[in-house]
Amino acid sequence: MQLDLICLETATRALVVVEVKSRMSSRRAHTAYGHERALRSDQLRRLHTAAATLATRNGWTHGPIRVDLVLVEFGDAKQPRITHHQGRPRR
Repeated sequence: MQLDLICLETATRALVVVEVKSRMSSRRAHTAYGHERALRSDQLRRLHTAAATLATRNGWTHGPIRVDLVLVEFGDAKQPRITHHQGRPRR
């Protein structure tokens, strides 16, 4: 499985795996389809499993694991809208 970004949050010592999703959207679509639909539960489970495997293989067992989502939406604006959605940490 491909992991888009792998980060360490220094304050909590959490290993953070960031999934980046992009899509075309409009204001109407953004309100109708929120970030919670960007990742299915099976995708989230696979990301947590991959992050835990990566942490174990590299001896990074110092803190919790968290999966975040960065959503890049292209629409009517000249610049894309980029939002960060922080996940819940797991041990």
